[in-house]
Amino acid sequence: MEVPDAEGTVRHEAVHYLRNSGFIRPEEWSTLAAKAEAEDWIGKHNIDARYPGLNHADKIEEAVADEYSN
Repeated sequence: MEVPDAEGTVRHEAVHYLRNSGFIRPEEWSTLAAKAEAEDWIGKHNIDARYPGLNHADKIEEAVADEYSN
């Protein structure tokens, strides 16, 4: 299977792993989430259209992961 941006995908998934494993502390996550809100990373990365069924907190996580995938 060929992935168009394998490195970006790995970085994206790494954000999820780091958060879920506790490597990103809650206060650090709060800073990232606030930055995502302030800079509209949900809009920037088209998260609403790509993940319509997610709640807002999960959309923020996807937006942060997308921001760090580049």
